[in-house]
Amino acid sequence: MSCILGGDLEAEILVRLPAKSIMRFKCVQRSWNILFKNPNFVIRNMHIHMSNHDHHRFMIINQYTKETCPKTHNHNDKLFDKDIESTCLETHLLLLSLPQHPTPTPNLIKSIFPKNIPIRIIKFYGHCNGILCLEYDYNLSLILWNPTTREVHFVPPHPASYIHPEYLIGFGAKHNTNDFKVVKLNVNREKPFVFSLSSLEIYNLSDKSWTIIHNPTLPPDQATMRYYSKRPNKYNILVNGIYHWITGYNVKGFSIILCFDFSNNKFHTIMGPITRLASEFGAANVTEINGSLAYVVQCYHRMIGMRIWVMDKLNGWTKLYNFVSVDWAIDKHAIWKGKNGIQFLGGKPGQLLTLYDHHGNSLQQFQIVLHGILDAFLVHEYVQSIAPLSG
Repeated sequence: MSCILGGDLEAEILVRLPAKSIMRFKCVQRSWNILFKNPNFVIRNMHIHMSNHDHHRFMIINQYTKETCPKTHNHNDKLFDKDIESTCLETHLLLLSLPQHPTPTPNLIKSIFPKNIPIRIIKFYGHCNGILCLEYDYNLSLILWNPTTREVHFVPPHPASYIHPEYLIGFGAKHNTNDFKVVKLNVNREKPFVFSLSSLEIYNLSDKSWTIIHNPTLPPDQATMRYYSKRPNKYNILVNGIYHWITGYNVKGFSIILCFDFSNNKFHTIMGPITRLASEFGAANVTEINGSLAYVVQCYHRMIGMRIWVMDKLNGWTKLYNFVSVDWAIDKHAIWKGKNGIQFLGGKPGQLLTLYDHHGNSLQQFQIVLHGILDAFLVHEYVQSIAPLSG
């Protein structure tokens, strides 16, 4: 006795399968392969599995220098004053999935970069719907990578542009779509600590082409940038289809956040929730926590380890967390909110990567040593997705 499912019921069953199972079933029949490339199916499958707030996946960028390489490391070396780009020997890319029992084992990735090219530097420019945007080495070599499907797309350089010495990179798509774009903001240095935006380049994955916009329109408070950094992002800063950079401070000391909206390719700005002085001289970052924009200050103050504000569309910034019990010396990496409150991955230089709760209590340790060099060790969360990078 045979039973043939209706198309809608069949799709309803398939959309609930794990991404890896769907990838195995692509060859079962042609209609399934077409269904699995449907943007609505891809987005819905991703959201179904994102609803499990206690399962998390992370990409770890572990950059070894002469001082931090296991074979040459001397724990008496002074690491904090080193320049990662001038001292890096090689970079390891790892994937970590939580929870795993009894002990999570990171998966070392070696196959996404061109063969026979030693990779020394990897920078992360965000993730969107399971796709990661990475830059490797020094010549603006960008790739888009889906860790779930292992598909890789090498972003070609703009044919009419050159490697601008100063630039910012963003990556994302219009909210709830897979219309992936890379944006490159070319920055002119007017004088020390004053910058202006000379042009905007947009790469659209759908037609694999670049568009260049000269003298793009910026909000009045961003006509000149008072702050600029090419440091890789500590957290993912794409939130609901909008990419964020902290690019300056106003006269009152509040940070100015430059925003790029992928739905209309336009800029706007928002102001941070706290002044530089009131932040106890902490390091400020923006990130995404459960679908909302968050402002994170890691304080260099022995009484306060970390502060977090979350943006509410109606009420603006709301201060949610003031971590007085978290050791200020613990470097905080990936941050998320689960059913048991805020958790984060982090640790102290020279010690093992650790999972902490919002009280700073250690929940689990992993066999990965954190480095003391700035930007030598980065952790970024991503989601499982079957989003394709080819047509």
